[in-house]
Amino acid sequence: MEKKDKIIYGSGRFGSSLLLDLVSFLSFYLYFEIFNLEPILSGIATGMGKFTIAFSGFFFGYISDKTNTKFGRRKPYILIGAPALAISFTLLFIPHIFGLNLIKILGVSLGNEVLLFLYLLIFICAFNFFYGFLLSPYQAWMRELTQEHERIEVSAYQNFFNVLAVGISAIVTILFPAAFTGKGLSILPIIIIIFGLIEICGYVTPLFKLKEDPSVKIERSLIDGLKITWRNKNFMTWQLAQGCFAIVFTIVINSVLGFMQNVLLFGLTQYIIAALILFLSVIFLWTIWSRLSKKKSKHYALKSALIVFTIFVPFSLIIGIIRIEFLGFIYIGLVAAGISSWYLFPYVVMADFAEDDELRTGEQHKAGLYWGVKELYLNIFQAPAMILSGLIFGFLPYLPIIFTESNIKTWIVLLSTQDLPNPNQIFIWMSFLLDKFPFSFDPIPKLVSSGYLWFGPITVIFMVLGLLVFRNVNIDFNLEERRKELNK
Repeated sequence: MEKKDKIIYGSGRFGSSLLLDLVSFLSFYLYFEIFNLEPILSGIATGMGKFTIAFSGFFFGYISDKTNTKFGRRKPYILIGAPALAISFTLLFIPHIFGLNLIKILGVSLGNEVLLFLYLLIFICAFNFFYGFLLSPYQAWMRELTQEHERIEVSAYQNFFNVLAVGISAIVTILFPAAFTGKGLSILPIIIIIFGLIEICGYVTPLFKLKEDPSVKIERSLIDGLKITWRNKNFMTWQLAQGCFAIVFTIVINSVLGFMQNVLLFGLTQYIIAALILFLSVIFLWTIWSRLSKKKSKHYALKSALIVFTIFVPFSLIIGIIRIEFLGFIYIGLVAAGISSWYLFPYVVMADFAEDDELRTGEQHKAGLYWGVKELYLNIFQAPAMILSGLIFGFLPYLPIIFTESNIKTWIVLLSTQDLPNPNQIFIWMSFLLDKFPFSFDPIPKLVSSGYLWFGPITVIFMVLGLLVFRNVNIDFNLEERRKELNK
């Protein structure tokens, strides 16, 4: 595969990754924090979206192996999927255009919560459906376009565009709350439509420039395809490990924006610094993990990255309590270590699994099957993680308080103490005050879910389980030697 073709293939992921990152970072936050949907309902809807992508990613990966058209196996799904994904993405972000957002006044939601929930449910499921429809065939295409020794490079190009998407989505995510004030609200639909058009344009060049092998008729049934993967114990163990990690990263991604906004109390300058740290950390760490995978092995590099993540992610509780700004920046950079590995290795590993099976059995064209089954199990794990996020953010709220001259006396009375820092910020647990909310604040502070503190310690449980399972997985295949043996 020529270098320009590797770059062209990798570039296709930019637009869809941008949309997925924005949906991952913002959909739960948007409907919970801005549109005021109850967190458990937001979690249920986004969880159902993951069940939807589990089905579509699996089914269309499998079907694309069997598709036989003059355009090839994979291209028809790109042609249809790219615009459909953009349309569903646009509609997901604009319920307020149809008057469906809720307004919360003094803790009371005004509006139709059922309609907002149904709107979210429909379009989050539509987005996930078309993401699986588009991406499973597209990623399966890597197996057919590349050889084993090319895949790390191709994955690196994909991940360059992925991290570019992460950087842009991080900046957009940080600035997103401001879009719902003043004139920003009116131009938000235009911005969302532009992102959708970027995604469509990103697939035009791969669609027309990359050549597909002629389609081959495959008689394999859906059940036969599932049996193939079930018999691959190494692959199924990998899916179990990846499922545990998926729960973790789903919860962390749902938490990171609210953590910066509500716990660290970042302003615009701090948000921009955090976005740059995230972007640069992921770029730097991808280089480290790539080199480590070549020097040692892919398994060693991925395990190292995930251990680093496991060590540092529970510090959300400590960082949230002490709220020292530079420690918040360090925390974000270190958490990026695990996130970077999560995005770097799966593309390579899935193509290797498919080719390894093909070389062992002599049966060809299994890339779509393997990628589809991966999407099935991955999103089955992510779905309850979304619901768990809703439960975590339904925890008792806490209140970040700024003591001022106008409210200091109120707090002295409420807490029966004279020992209050002024004007330092501290956390006051508010569950005992919810029925007696004092209105002498200036301004009235916002109650915040304690889930923004506890998401780190909670996710460590699943990280440890995943690492224990991952010890028994082999993701380093000597495919080149096996090909040579078959060609003798």
